[in-house]
Amino acid sequence: MNKLLFYGTSDAQGVPRLLCDCKVCTQKDQLNQRTRPSAQFTMDGNVFLIDVSPDFKHQFHLYNNKKIPSTVFITHPHNDHVAGLGDLADLCYWNNVNTEVAGAPEVISELTERFPYLAYPILLM
Repeated sequence: MNKLLFYGTSDAQGVPRLLCDCKVCTQKDQLNQRTRPSAQFTMDGNVFLIDVSPDFKHQFHLYNNKKIPSTVFITHPHNDHVAGLGDLADLCYWNNVNTEVAGAPEVISELTERFPYLAYPILLM
């Protein structure tokens, strides 16, 4: 692996939480401005993504160098790990790129059921 880049390291709600006035959420420290979980790594010039959070569009603009991932690995089908699949599909469609989505068989089965419209340009494997 040449490089691992964390797009987001928050829990399912993100930090700061909406209308939360706790000490962490009200801090102005950038360390407490965290989006939901996703990571990118490169290997031999190929870009891979681990999970696609609901914050994917923002994360892609902020951290990515205009390289569409060739493969996305989904760890589990919770919304904070897959809700960005629609944005990823839109990115792939308008750039005429196919991206494979890989995961355990039960994860792919659930994604196929929840997101039947993602058959192209995302290939659920």
